[in-house]
Amino acid sequence: MMYKNYVMVKYEEKGEWKTGEETESISIMVFIILKLNVNKIMSNKFPKIYDAKYYFDDDLYKLEVESKGCLLNIIVEFSTNIKYKISFYDISRFSQDVAEELQQSSFFYEENIIFLTRITKDNIIRTINELENKGIYCRLKDNEI
Repeated sequence: MMYKNYVMVKYEEKGEWKTGEETESISIMVFIILKLNVNKIMSNKFPKIYDAKYYFDDDLYKLEVESKGCLLNIIVEFSTNIKYKISFYDISRFSQDVAEELQQSSFFYEENIIFLTRITKDNIIRTINELENKGIYCRLKDNEI
């Protein structure tokens, strides 16, 4: 039988059982099957990060992003259930992109840019959590996605 959205928990306890003058070791093992409401668990955890799973799971891609100095257009949903498209830059990469854009156009404009000292998974997650905890994300422009 398949148990989709279920988890099996193993509970084991060891002890001693005395019968008269003899002591026997006993082991009790119980398996409990719990139904998980995965949608409820996931929907209550904010902020949610979309479109960055590949970045977070692939070490080679993480190294590439960190060396480039930017992670662009990831979708983040905060506790207000509004999604924002955010780009993360380090100063060096951003300066290069702006200089290149200004050679082709008379202005540079991009919404929801966050600057970090280094583009790393830890820095990005820490920053997104801080945006949520301090309510700073309200200053971002929301995207209709």
